Amino acid sequence: MDPTETNQQTWLAIRHPHLDKLKEAPGGQLEVKAGRKSLCLAKIFDDWYATDLLCPHMEAPLSRGKVTAEGQIVCPWHQYVFDLKTGACKEVESLTLKTYPVKLEGDEVLVLLD
Repeated sequence: MDPTETNQQTWLAIRHPHLDKLKEAPGGQLEVKAGRKSLCLAKIFDDWYATDLLCPHMEAPLSRGKVTAEGQIVCPWHQYVFDLKTGACKEVESLTLKTYPVKLEGDEVLVLLD
């Protein structure tokens, strides 16, 4: 699917060879591309999240971290915990992870980049 234009916003389709496995799993995360941007795409039950790929602390790849049932992702290097909705860091208030809206449209996962 080509990018979808909605009110001056462009939703980009996520492509990844393991995306179908993530759709079927209760939770997990993948490193994906949306356009030219690398992201961490996470799923917890029926909720989908997209964040910058790299942790704002020391640039660890969050796709190698762990998602929790509470809607958080844990950095694989220093175990900083980020809220997947807001990007807030539990340990260091000044650290914020950039988050992006995600929606499902048919079989596609779309991410809105700003």
